[in-house]
Amino acid sequence: MQDKKGKPQLKDKKQIFPLNTTTMNRFFTLIIAIAVDASAMANGTLPNSSSPNPTKLVLNAQKHDTHKYGNFTFITPLTRAKQAANDCVKVTLNYECSSSFVPIGLSIYNPEAGMFHSNYESPNKSITQSVPKGTYDMFASYMSHWSELYYVFREQVEIKGDTTITLSQAEATIPFSIKTVDHTGKALHMPVYNTSYQIVEPGTADDFSSLSFFILEGFGNVASIIGGGYKYQGHETDFYINKLSNRYKICESRVVSVGDVFWFNKYVINDLSTGKTITNDPSRFIKYDQKFAVSPKWKDNSDFHVPGYYMAGVIDGEAVIGQRSYIPFMPSTDYTTKFYLDTPKDGDGTSNPFNVLVKPLMSEYMVKESYSPGDTIKNFYFTCGQQVMGDKNGLYYVTAGYEEDGGFNSPQGMVRSQVYPGHPALSFTDKTAANIVYGESCPVNSVRFTSENVDGQEQISIIPNYVGRYGELRDADYHVVEQQEQQVTDNIYSIILTNKNVNVDGLDGMNKTQLVMIENKPDHVPPTLQMLQFKDKQGNVTDRFKEARDGVVEIAGGDFTYNPVPESYTGYFTCTPAEIQVSCYQHGATGPGMLLTVEEVPALYFMPGFGHFFRASLEPVPDTSQKQWYDMEITLTDPSGNKQTQTISPAFCIIGTESGITSTTVSTAGVTIENGKITSQDRHAMLQLYSIDGRLAAQSRNGEILTDGMTHGVYVVKIIDTAGNCQSQKVML
Repeated sequence: MQDKKGKPQLKDKKQIFPLNTTTMNRFFTLIIAIAVDASAMANGTLPNSSSPNPTKLVLNAQKHDTHKYGNFTFITPLTRAKQAANDCVKVTLNYECSSSFVPIGLSIYNPEAGMFHSNYESPNKSITQSVPKGTYDMFASYMSHWSELYYVFREQVEIKGDTTITLSQAEATIPFSIKTVDHTGKALHMPVYNTSYQIVEPGTADDFSSLSFFILEGFGNVASIIGGGYKYQGHETDFYINKLSNRYKICESRVVSVGDVFWFNKYVINDLSTGKTITNDPSRFIKYDQKFAVSPKWKDNSDFHVPGYYMAGVIDGEAVIGQRSYIPFMPSTDYTTKFYLDTPKDGDGTSNPFNVLVKPLMSEYMVKESYSPGDTIKNFYFTCGQQVMGDKNGLYYVTAGYEEDGGFNSPQGMVRSQVYPGHPALSFTDKTAANIVYGESCPVNSVRFTSENVDGQEQISIIPNYVGRYGELRDADYHVVEQQEQQVTDNIYSIILTNKNVNVDGLDGMNKTQLVMIENKPDHVPPTLQMLQFKDKQGNVTDRFKEARDGVVEIAGGDFTYNPVPESYTGYFTCTPAEIQVSCYQHGATGPGMLLTVEEVPALYFMPGFGHFFRASLEPVPDTSQKQWYDMEITLTDPSGNKQTQTISPAFCIIGTESGITSTTVSTAGVTIENGKITSQDRHAMLQLYSIDGRLAAQSRNGEILTDGMTHGVYVVKIIDTAGNCQSQKVML
């Protein structure tokens, strides 16, 4: 869509905008959309009816068969032939159950041939599948009238000729139940009904969802179940199975919520020979409250800012199933997600390791959209925090790229997200990154270029993605991106993308990304940044330093090439080197700035998702007695001369030799600290809490600040009364 001058206008993420390339042989489109939503839409997004809150399931629909029944979604890997099928035989698998059960599906599989699966289609009681000769496992699944699940397996069956096998529901007699309690030991569950569909035990939770997996050693996931939650009295068992060897395990990720508080758990059952009920240990939870900074564009729209989460069940590093959910009717007043985690990392060397990764979400922007008369829905656009795992022993933030299903973090030849173990240098812990506030930095732009042939003309799509200092994705920023285009010469084209939705430490800022493309070269796509992080000498993630020599900047990026995968909506990226130049100058000034000496660290090259790794000391930046913010300019140039230059404004701060905590005057308003709160005597005063390095840790307009979850240490409280008088007081938390 163009205005009267022919300039593309940014209005709707569902539109693509042709750039004015009248003299170029290639056709560029700027897609103002986020990679996560694009991937979710392309690969399959399903509503989850078992959750009362809006919920999306993110999975690769081209790799999985999905079948909904009642409050469950059954997911099985799609058929994938792994060897030549020259010598095949026919295997007939029979269902067998009474009328009070419903067959769900049948599967036969091994590592060599892959998975062959068929959903039940009434009234057929059997399927016949042609498979190569070999040794196979197989299962049939059933569901009772009261929503209990039954799985009947056969292990290591040698198939030499045509064979018929019956998998009877009656063989599944071993019960398994999984229970959840909160950090105090209180049971969390949805309402329990009797067989007349009346509530006999009220629920203690508002929302519940689980992702359950049967995992075979050496093969991986063979069956997944999503949903559950609601139970019937006398029929509260989660699974019945027949006896299985230690080749199998049941794994589950689970989230339960009450109000705006969420509890996340990871369960692993290795012994499937005898039935059991397992309950999480409440002492293993870690409290994880994540603060978000609201961006300037939407800071005054209180109803936009609703909390949510993304949870992924991860097997062998792949996010097999992800789930997003949020609470649209409960805007956050303190811009904080409130989680409890008991999701520890699987031990190194574990066969087919299973992990649960969680992202906190806070909506930035909301728009009401009507898809049909009388059908108006609220669409929320989030800042998506870094994925994290952990328990009472601490938190581990896994930096593996912002996409949730394919894109930059797809391994070569694949169309899925490799979300674990993440980049070893850019991942961090709650010890090396304290007092994280998402959205508090000027982001970098991870520009994704994809290409396809449209009517004989190459169409290159340009997708900006704004990523904060901790790896958080700001997926609402595309609504405010400004674009400029210029035909520099007959063969050189320039596009400038500007995102001014930035305020850091009270300073207005922006990310300005200039793309220079040389049309007459075989490679005409510029390189791109993927991640920018600042650290002190101790390896702590921070963008504020007492002196310049205390800081280093670490950058990931390179020259990425998109490779579409046949019969897929998406593809993967490969990466080759690009030259880098980094400079910085005082915030608001203009270049040229001070050039930093950048070294590449080959040992930290990491794919998928990041590419080459660069590091530079901030030591050339002059010392200052006063606090000073600096902008940074980063240029990547590929061998063909295509170039990307990003201006990150502001980027980092030198606190100065006279900054920090000095003598203070106690405000007449005064504050007290007790019961996890800082409280002013004047309940109408504005309170601002600063850490020792000058970082705003919290603020409030009602005379009190909650301190639960804050790092212990010395802080300064600034107290501003209703007359505008401002004084400060030193406090110890």
